[in-house]
Amino acid sequence: MTFNPTIHRRKSIRLKGYDYSQAGLYFITVCTHNRVPLFGEIVDGQMQFNESGIVADEEWRKTEHIRSNIVLHEFVIMPNHVHGIIELIGAHCMRPLRPGLKTLINGMLNKKALLNLVRYFVVFEQSRKEDPHTGVISIHTVKKIAAYHQYDAVNAAVASTLRAADIGLSSKVMQNPASYGLPDVTQQPQGDKKAGVVWHTQGCGKSLSMVFYTGKIVLALNNPTIVVITDRNDLDDQLFDTFAACKQLLATEMVLKQAEMIASE
Repeated sequence: MTFNPTIHRRKSIRLKGYDYSQAGLYFITVCTHNRVPLFGEIVDGQMQFNESGIVADEEWRKTEHIRSNIVLHEFVIMPNHVHGIIELIGAHCMRPLRPGLKTLINGMLNKKALLNLVRYFVVFEQSRKEDPHTGVISIHTVKKIAAYHQYDAVNAAVASTLRAADIGLSSKVMQNPASYGLPDVTQQPQGDKKAGVVWHTQGCGKSLSMVFYTGKIVLALNNPTIVVITDRNDLDDQLFDTFAACKQLLATEMVLKQAEMIASE
């Protein structure tokens, strides 16, 4: 923008003759119209965002993801203005891929993995939320996709199950698990009826891992019966709710059978 002293009413601090589109670090300030505090307020010395402030923060952070020649440095959002340092790395100088992004592109977005994820590792669950002030209950549909450890564990478990069942289907464990000096899956004989064990930690999404495994193995083994054994009722209820909410992947309605009912049959 060309500086116009009649409109801007202040002296420009830009260096004459300097090309501000070239690579370098730049300190910028963006003010709201008429200095109106649109982004929130200062409470006890801390900036408290309102809804507009949250949007401003999110959009600022998105800048370097949608513009390949910009790197963000320190910034602060105040009630009526934003200070920030941005780095231009040159229009013809693409920023090197971050390690996480490189892993995403080479690992998740290759054709085989992406099709596998979309077909077997995406579920839709309904979550229930109650407003603490009004008591109104709302139901939201949440889309969930497997994390890397769920994807790897389930694929390895399916391959080992097909090996253990030995029904003539081709199966291959793509990544050998840690063996700790013990025979791993690739050394197990065909048809030994021992698929193996998947160890989980608390909070790692084991319920969904079981859903993903079931969804794949049901198709691979022509709709076998899956029996889930738990050691307490609350876990039994949790697993049933998770499986029932993922009927799109399982392509079936869940039938609840408690241990007492199975024992009586």
